Amino acid sequence: MLLLLACSGTDDPVAGDDTGPIDTTGHFSEVTVTASEAIPTVQLVRFVSDLDGDPWVRFGPTGEEGWTVTATATDDGAWEATLVGLPPETDGEVVVGVGDVEGPTTAVTTGSGPDWFTMDGAFGTPEPAFLVLGVEVGGGATGAAILDTAGRPVWWSPAPEGLYGHLHTRARITPDGAHVAYIAFGFPLPGSKEDGQSELITVSLDGTEVERTNFGSAHHDFLYLPDGGMAWIDVDDRTFEGRTLRGETIVEEDTSGNRRTVWSVWDTFTPSTGEMGSPDRKSTRLNSSHTVISYAVFCLKKK
Repeated sequence: MLLLLACSGTDDPVAGDDTGPIDTTGHFSEVTVTASEAIPTVQLVRFVSDLDGDPWVRFGPTGEEGWTVTATATDDGAWEATLVGLPPETDGEVVVGVGDVEGPTTAVTTGSGPDWFTMDGAFGTPEPAFLVLGVEVGGGATGAAILDTAGRPVWWSPAPEGLYGHLHTRARITPDGAHVAYIAFGFPLPGSKEDGQSELITVSLDGTEVERTNFGSAHHDFLYLPDGGMAWIDVDDRTFEGRTLRGETIVEEDTSGNRRTVWSVWDTFTPSTGEMGSPDRKSTRLNSSHTVISYAVFCLKKK
């Protein structure tokens, strides 16, 4: 399945026409464009063609310049694409083609946007013309969203049930381009012997597949490494002058599951003097940039 930034529509391939879009070339058949049941701005495209060449799908708001993505072959000989990019309640067009031959056009109208969306405390990751966000759903819950350049949500997914109370983190598009991932983090207080309850949430672009993986005490930020591994921020509690303080560490994991500590806040920082070591403070806080995990210890978190 290919993704790219997006479009969606009604359940009918063509509004008011049960037969689907009309092919005038004689080279396209079984063309369907259907809105995702989970995210009504996401469009699922499928078509068959007897032409040789690269299959593609062009889509965008009606009368405006849009985007072109490559379709992916299915096991039964068709082509398909998952489109993400049109905002809610927008009229759009989807055109399929192979090589230099343009096939039929399908008119679509996207559904309504999420009623829970808020930008409060969002962690953003810029993509070409879009912004991928870890967002706060409300009531302490978390989720993820993709916004267009006007700040309108074109893709969204609230966290699975049972994660309410966990905090939000940055969201990222996975290396395969077919999913959005984010961490819903929940870790114990400094000094606690409880295990971390963070989870890596991976959601397919059509919103129908949600995978949950325990992620220990990971929090706030992570990224995919060029070699296929991952890196993330984790907690590093240590005892200092009789008190348990929370520090942070950078952890990397390779494709075989081997982990190594890249850096710890304790390597470069000692909370011993002045306001930074005062009794009413109890932990460090580590965040990162969106391009690479380059960190700055910028405060000691209050109790």
